Amino acid sequence: YIPFKVTNQLYVINVTDKNLNQPINFESMSDGAKRVFLLLACILLADINGLSLIAIEEPENSIHPSLLQSYLRVISQFLGECKVIITSHSPFILQYLELSSIYIGLPNPDGVARFSKVRQSMQKALINEASNVDMSVGYYIFDLLSGSENDIVELSRFLENDFYE
Repeated sequence: YIPFKVTNQLYVINVTDKNLNQPINFESMSDGAKRVFLLLACILLADINGLSLIAIEEPENSIHPSLLQSYLRVISQFLGECKVIITSHSPFILQYLELSSIYIGLPNPDGVARFSKVRQSMQKALINEASNVDMSVGYYIFDLLSGSENDIVELSRFLENDFYE
């Protein structure tokens, strides 16, 4: 089911900005700008149409890291009552999210990822461990995820479902 109707009409979108001396045609925009614009339009439509959930794959793609926090804030403002699932392979994105809202996927022996949250009681310990090795929490989590089996076991001790106990 597609929640909108496709018409045979052509629309022209021009974008204006205080930093532009004239409007720019959407087709002339960079791929990253188009992606951001279309994603925000989809989020607005999801809210308008009363959708309860949307998924966003790697929102950090095509976004300069210095703009990521603002971008996530705008996404959050546009969501309304709609919930969002964001998937990412970026340690940058984690620094702008609450640890309590992050699910981490760990591989299990069957080759299927299991997702779990950081235990409330272990959040400070995780932050301290990352700080002790001069890493942000995001980089520390990704470092453990991409490391050895022992690193995965280390990460799992911070999670609600310790699969390696």
